[in-house]
Amino acid sequence: MDRPPYLVHVSRYEQESNSDSTMHPIKFGQLLMRLKITNIMQDGIKRVGRNRVAVEFKSPESANAFIVHPELTLKGYLTSIPTYNITRMGMVKEVPSEWSEEDIISNLTVPAGCGKILKARRINYRFRNAEGSTEWRPSQSVVLTFDGQILPQRVFACYSSLTVELYHFPTIICFNCCRYGHTKTKCRSKPKCFRCGDNHSSDSCSTAESDACCMYCDEKPSQKIENLMPRFPLAMINMLINPSLIAILSHLPQMVALSKTRLNLHHLITPLHR
Repeated sequence: MDRPPYLVHVSRYEQESNSDSTMHPIKFGQLLMRLKITNIMQDGIKRVGRNRVAVEFKSPESANAFIVHPELTLKGYLTSIPTYNITRMGMVKEVPSEWSEEDIISNLTVPAGCGKILKARRINYRFRNAEGSTEWRPSQSVVLTFDGQILPQRVFACYSSLTVELYHFPTIICFNCCRYGHTKTKCRSKPKCFRCGDNHSSDSCSTAESDACCMYCDEKPSQKIENLMPRFPLAMINMLINPSLIAILSHLPQMVALSKTRLNLHHLITPLHR
């Protein structure tokens, strides 16, 4: 059984990713009142993006009924339950590299009271051979997606115990505006050069590699991002540039950013609250 509140994300359908569609929480709340949708938390509607709001319900039945409400589809809204609210992702090591994803799921078992393993994804690493060419090889680290809101401390494989670590999803950066949380294909901002900091595309910048500097602190580049921006810790930069993360991280033990396919019937393939 999932723990309350029961979260549903709502966005307006966009034919193009760079359209100017926006959603106002209060105006959307007025629509829900006209549709007589109830059992919503007192402060349960919050903006989580330019074209997306989150609606928190008191019961899983109300959340599931809201997802398939026909009036929302007719008015051009897409509903979905965010995957990070009903699944947990963890990483285990020392998994034999010759095992396929099917072998991993069939050979791993979870402790009692934890959700089953829904998906397994092996992490590959880059290897440079003697000739100087680079190839990708499978590592012994595997990312597991567990059903439910409980991340087990360990899983079992062939009478052995494997520790489960919280999986931190890679940070997404836009190579158009140099901000975090989206990619260049979805960017609606003006270009920003990561070489010199001016308002033009980095592809057309004539600044030499040796003269490049950080657009945030004017420091010279380094191999590590911690050294690249010593005055701005990475976690602080992520929250300053992407303030919507603060509200999510404050009440969720784990946040996984996932891109969803924009389909009119997306809510039909969305997992439901239990």
